[in-house]
Amino acid sequence: MVGWSVLILQIGQHMIYGNLRRKVELLLVAHEKFAERREVEKLVIAPNEKELGLAFNENQMMVTESLSLMDEEEALQLKVALESKGKAGFLVLKVGRMIKITDNMVKISKQKIREHERVFTPSVIEPSFGIERIIYCLFEHSFYTRLSKAGMDN
Repeated sequence: MVGWSVLILQIGQHMIYGNLRRKVELLLVAHEKFAERREVEKLVIAPNEKELGLAFNENQMMVTESLSLMDEEEALQLKVALESKGKAGFLVLKVGRMIKITDNMVKISKQKIREHERVFTPSVIEPSFGIERIIYCLFEHSFYTRLSKAGMDN
């Protein structure tokens, strides 16, 4: 029973977090502040919205989202291909096909950024309204003890 309740809790948390994020645009994130500012080298992918819009019309948002979700290794490979050939292809999962982009559609570079805090989504988000409380209330109100004819609880 414990395994199922943990699974139900995790599914419920993902559903609650997803619905909150979509409807209220509320991000459940945590902040870790640093004592001193740090210089961190990050990969920045800057899509050219105008060029992507002209090339892909209604699929522009999906292409832009796929570019932003690339990991560092994929982005560096794309950057090398764009610099050497002037165009490159990558798979956009939402469209379901390979898309060819040119070097004027996206700019990929490493930049040094000063950070004073780290923002991340925690792996466990426990809302104050858990399913275990609902199940407990359901059991509490569904079952009761009856008095026997002798006056004892059964």
